[in-house]
Amino acid sequence: HDFECFGNMQYNIGEKKSAIKKDSERVTMRKYILLVLSILGVLIIIGCDKQHPTAEVPNTMRPSIVVDGELFSTTGNSSPIEPDESVIKTVISVISGTEMPLNEGEINFPQPGTKYAKIQGNEEYVVVMIDLEWIRFDKNTDVLP
Repeated sequence: HDFECFGNMQYNIGEKKSAIKKDSERVTMRKYILLVLSILGVLIIIGCDKQHPTAEVPNTMRPSIVVDGELFSTTGNSSPIEPDESVIKTVISVISGTEMPLNEGEINFPQPGTKYAKIQGNEEYVVVMIDLEWIRFDKNTDVLP
């Protein structure tokens, strides 16, 4: 066996080489872990910093319908009144949501073939069947061109 003496201590050179090799492996492993963590950190920073494009919202008008030459716009509220079958009509045409309807039975929201009715009594309004529910549309104060 090869031995080295340092003061009162005696080391086996083979054990010393083995200890140095283990220390070297630890350093290499630490460098590897540090490298992996650094890469993950950079990826997280890049991922969080990335600007996500937002979809542009088109300039949409309030859902509206023309009935008897007057413009009615949605209140967003359902109507408890069930119109009489004799006054129920079918939408004639659908235009873009970026425009206001101008013609009789025309709407500006995607509900082709839907039903509507004008309700007259103490107040005058229109109901439109949307998703199996009668939705109230009140007379719009805007004047049709």
